[in-house]
Amino acid sequence: MLEETEISTPVDEVVEDTSATVEPVDNTDTSTVEPDTSDVTAETETNNAELVQQETLYAGKYKTVDELVKGYDEAQKYINKASEFEKKYNELLEKQAQEAQQIEQKRLEQAQSMGFQTVEQQEIAQKIQLAEFEYYANNIQNIHPEHMEIVRDALIQYYNTGNKAFLEEAKRYYPADFIENVAIAKSNLENKLNTEIQAKLNEQIATKSAKLGEMLKTEFSDFLGDLTVNEGKAKALKSFCNVGSINSKEDMQLFTDIYSQIAKYEREQAIKEYEAAKNIDEIKNKAVIQSGSGSTKISSGLKDSYTAAEIGAMSQEE
Repeated sequence: MLEETEISTPVDEVVEDTSATVEPVDNTDTSTVEPDTSDVTAETETNNAELVQQETLYAGKYKTVDELVKGYDEAQKYINKASEFEKKYNELLEKQAQEAQQIEQKRLEQAQSMGFQTVEQQEIAQKIQLAEFEYYANNIQNIHPEHMEIVRDALIQYYNTGNKAFLEEAKRYYPADFIENVAIAKSNLENKLNTEIQAKLNEQIATKSAKLGEMLKTEFSDFLGDLTVNEGKAKALKSFCNVGSINSKEDMQLFTDIYSQIAKYEREQAIKEYEAAKNIDEIKNKAVIQSGSGSTKISSGLKDSYTAAEIGAMSQEE
């Protein structure tokens, strides 16, 4: 059997370290290096993604159809709530208007039961009555002391009951010139109150008319659109307004219906008249053409015969 032989490197054979003299090698191939465009590409992709996202938004804010439907449902809820609120608000206004009308009706009935035609007349009478009481009460010191108690009791009864008999009893103890001055003051006050009431009524009428006019312009815009050119309609509407026949939407609707029926009747009559005139023209045009020797003649009820030359010379009316 062969013995294993150990092979060793002689000591004097030293391997030379050349690492210190090795030059660094740049492995980058500069001949084919392109500029780094990774940032530009990323930005472009981001912009494209945002553009795609914007293009796919529904109604400008929803990414999917489901979100759009959900948003629409939510918006519809708010719309329904707003409509319901508006309906309740209008019902409340209508209820308040009805209650106010009922109150005014009761006041009018009460005034009429006391002999007044209007509530305003009753208010004026009450103010004059109070003023007259104050005239006499504030000048009670002009009464002789021995009659002071009688006059005071009579004035109190007049104030509590409004019975003029008590006032007449108190006036017996006042000087005649004072009573005359009170009568003049009463007349001046009555004129002033009547003037104020009339001015107030005129203002209310003007305000009501303005509101009514705005409402009619909105509700009946189609019907009123041709007033500037339709003189007949304008005059009819003005006549109805002048006599106070149009005071509400219902009044205007009634006027619209009546006018529309009249206008329809007039149009139908005009059409009938036009058709009748047209038929007459057709009958004339279809008159029998008679052929004779030398000339062509036409037979009609106006003349025995016409020549072709005469027909050509006729006007449209003839």
